[in-house]
Amino acid sequence: PQIANSLGITDGVAGLMVTVPGMVAAVSAPAIMLGAGRMNRRHLLLLLTLLLVASNAVSALAPSLSIMLVGRGLLGVALGGFWAVAIAAAGRLVSESKAAKATALIFAGITLATVFGVPFGTFVSTLFSWRMSFAVTAGLALLALAAQWLTLPSLPSREGLQVRALLAFLSRSNAR
Repeated sequence: PQIANSLGITDGVAGLMVTVPGMVAAVSAPAIMLGAGRMNRRHLLLLLTLLLVASNAVSALAPSLSIMLVGRGLLGVALGGFWAVAIAAAGRLVSESKAAKATALIFAGITLATVFGVPFGTFVSTLFSWRMSFAVTAGLALLALAAQWLTLPSLPSREGLQVRALLAFLSRSNAR
C-alpha cells in the first residue's frame, strides 16, 4: 500500500510487482541456461548478482510504475538465472559425496530468504520508507557480490545446455 500510494496506483496494480518477477524468472531461468553456453559460471553468477543489485537500486529510485516494473523484471532475470546456475554449480563446489547437501543448502537459503526477507523488508519500510527497504536490499546484495567475488572459484562450463537436452528433460513426466 505504501508503494501504491506513493506511485499513485491501486493496490491491485501494485501487485504486478510480485507477478512480474515471478513470470520473468520462470522464462529467464531456462533461457539463461541455454544462452550462457560455455561462459564461466563464476562470471555468470557475479553478473547475475550485480543485476540483483541494479534491480533493487532501480526499484528504490523508481518514480513511476513502469520504472518499478523494469526493476522488478530485472529482479526476475537475476533470481531465475541465479537459482538455475547456482543449483547446477553447487555440486562442482564440493566433493561428489557432498553434492546433494550443497544443493539442499542452496534451497534452504532460498527458503530462508523468502521467509525472512519479506518481513524484514516490511520492517525496514515501516521504520523508514519502502524506498529504503529496496536500498537496504541492494546493499545486502552488494555484500553478497563482494563475498562471491572473494570466495567463488573459477567454474568453467563443461558444456552449454542444448535445447534438445532441455526438451528431453521436460518430456519426462516427473520433470514436468
